[in-house]
Amino acid sequence: MATRNSLTAERLRELLIYRPDTGFFHWRVNRGGAKQGDIAGSVSSHGYRRLCIDCIEYRAARIAWLYMHGTWPTKEIDHADRQKTNNVFSNLREVTHKKNLENRGIPRNNQSGILGVIWLPKKRLWSARIKHNGKTIYLGAFKKIHDAANARKKGEFLYFSSADNIG
Repeated sequence: MATRNSLTAERLRELLIYRPDTGFFHWRVNRGGAKQGDIAGSVSSHGYRRLCIDCIEYRAARIAWLYMHGTWPTKEIDHADRQKTNNVFSNLREVTHKKNLENRGIPRNNQSGILGVIWLPKKRLWSARIKHNGKTIYLGAFKKIHDAANARKKGEFLYFSSADNIG
């Protein structure tokens, strides 16, 4: 029975052509309803491009790594520009789970437009905080948003270690 990591680079290259400059996979062969040359895969409800190969679904970023390196990534694959569908190879990097979380985007409900900066209406202050190793660390409260943003930047420099910075 096939498992997720049983796909080899050789099998992948038999079926698909990866274009590292565009990030797209194209079918090398006719498969089901797909014709040779068609772009492979579709975007999932979570926003990642996924491909079905030999009845197993894969994230395009992970198989791009397999295609280019010949081995499966041992860590997570991060999109440096935070665009989940941008699988251009220069945009992909192998990182720890912690580093991947550090590269997340701003939540939709964020009103400041700055990650880790929130408005405290009762105090009429901007609060800066950062999450590190599963704990929220308070960085201070400020009258001006740019002061809170600067505190957040300093916190990123202090807590987001360069030792985890791969790529």
